[in-house]
Amino acid sequence: MPIQVNYVDSFQTRVAQSFVNLTAINSTKYPAVTTVQIYPDPSTGLTNALTSYNVYAQYAFRTIAVSGVPTP
Repeated sequence: MPIQVNYVDSFQTRVAQSFVNLTAINSTKYPAVTTVQIYPDPSTGLTNALTSYNVYAQYAFRTIAVSGVPTP
């Protein structure tokens, strides 16, 4: 089976790898923030056309340790 190794070094990957997802490490201590948007039906005006839930995880700049938890 052939194996291909890619060393990706771009600005986007450096920025993405500089942060650690706190919610994935400890969701009880760092819960995700959830927002709810309810869109009305333009034809009837009722608010049952679409309900959108947006989940935002908490991130922190990657350092040696985050609150005593080793970074992954």
